[in-house]
Amino acid sequence: MSAIQNYTNGLTDDSIQTLVRGGIVPNGTPPEQIALFAETSRRHGLDPFKKQIYLVGYGGKYSVIVGIDGMRSKAARTGLYAGRDDAKFDLSSNGNFKTASELIAHNRLPQTCTVTVYKAIAGMRCPFTKTVAFAEYCPSNKSGKWASMPLNMIEKCAEAAALRVAFSEDVSGMHIEEEIAAIQDVTIQAKDTVQDEKHRVEMGKVSCDEILHRLNLTNEEHEMLRYEIKDAETLEEIGTVYRKLVHLQEQQPVNDPAEQFKSRVK
Repeated sequence: MSAIQNYTNGLTDDSIQTLVRGGIVPNGTPPEQIALFAETSRRHGLDPFKKQIYLVGYGGKYSVIVGIDGMRSKAARTGLYAGRDDAKFDLSSNGNFKTASELIAHNRLPQTCTVTVYKAIAGMRCPFTKTVAFAEYCPSNKSGKWASMPLNMIEKCAEAAALRVAFSEDVSGMHIEEEIAAIQDVTIQAKDTVQDEKHRVEMGKVSCDEILHRLNLTNEEHEMLRYEIKDAETLEEIGTVYRKLVHLQEQQPVNDPAEQFKSRVK
């Protein structure tokens, strides 16, 4: 047994390469992560070589992906799965909601989707409900089934979330393919958040430029601060520059004739 097999739960090097070539495991996955994936597959009774379960990597993190049928099967195997309700779209606090047919009739996409699954506990059929936001799961660049069947896709995401709540011991840590955009943070919501932050950073730069213009500094100091403003890419970075400029403004006279006149009057 090679050194890598000590980490990969008995998988041979050839088996690992087969999984990599088949797109089941990302190329370059650490051996420890492959071992965890192999053990997860074994415990869930799912075969990666049949593409019942696979691994995706993003930003140094890894997530186990299965089909929604796989999660349903896992729940059913417990003998406690007691069905589910139809999906409710845009469920409000007063109990009103939209059905899929109503949204389709008005050519509208939902804001949320709510699914309730049931689990038998002590002889009682107990509900487990989960609501997910469409913008947090739908990819920012819709394609494939997210473009042609968006209601079906978000319903699967809501059902998977509800199953994780109801059957946490059996499907905890498992995600379905429809959730990949949320895992990789490339959803509509994520895109809007990034755009909003960029706008706020640009507005912060404008404020910093205005303060800098009024300060009495040497050319070298002005140039250095201009570069700091220009190079700031996050709210935290532009906030640091802004606080520095405000401090300088409080400590030094400014090049504002109106302010200088007020100072002379005082």
